[in-house]
Amino acid sequence: MIGLAQELYCPVKVLEILELLTLHRESADNSINLNPAQIQSKTNDYKNLVQKLDPWQPPSIVEKYFPKGTSRK
Repeated sequence: MIGLAQELYCPVKVLEILELLTLHRESADNSINLNPAQIQSKTNDYKNLVQKLDPWQPPSIVEKYFPKGTSRK
């Protein structure tokens, strides 16, 4: 993996992208830290994932991919 943040022209872009990610995280009510001090290796358990549907999802997609009781909020 190439660390583009080390390049002379990239730190500004990294900060710009981080600001956009932070804005998106706040608007999506996501609490994941975008810049952790230490990256932890772990496996994701999707069984406890809370799904929130997009308001524009067509009913056929909702019926096919989302279990009953999935919230639209």
